[in-house]
Amino acid sequence: MKKQISLFLLLVMLAAMVFPPVSAARGPEVSPQACSHDYRLVDEIVVQRYHNNETHRNVRVRTYVCEICGAADQTEVGIGQYQSHDGAYVSASCNGITQTHTKRCTACRSLYTETVRCIHAPHTGSCTALPV
Repeated sequence: MKKQISLFLLLVMLAAMVFPPVSAARGPEVSPQACSHDYRLVDEIVVQRYHNNETHRNVRVRTYVCEICGAADQTEVGIGQYQSHDGAYVSASCNGITQTHTKRCTACRSLYTETVRCIHAPHTGSCTALPV
């Protein structure tokens, strides 16, 4: 039994000397901070981004990955004109004078608000003129 274990250990040691570790075959590990970054473009999409309570804009998002260390980076560039939100009601509230309508834009998917004078203003209690 001792001879078999000795033979097995000898074979493992020989294999370790003959075959280098997998990480050594790939080259030295480089941390992102120490790398000079050789970026390659891996993805490009156009999305609509919220700009303010009234508008959104198309944005080109490019994703890059470093060929050396694998670090990722993104850039965003606005393209085209700003567009007005077009949304569906999510909720609404009233303070007796002003209604606040919260909507979700169908294009950029962001929430935004609109305020309008309540048609029953001034009033107290719950409002019967809320859209939702």
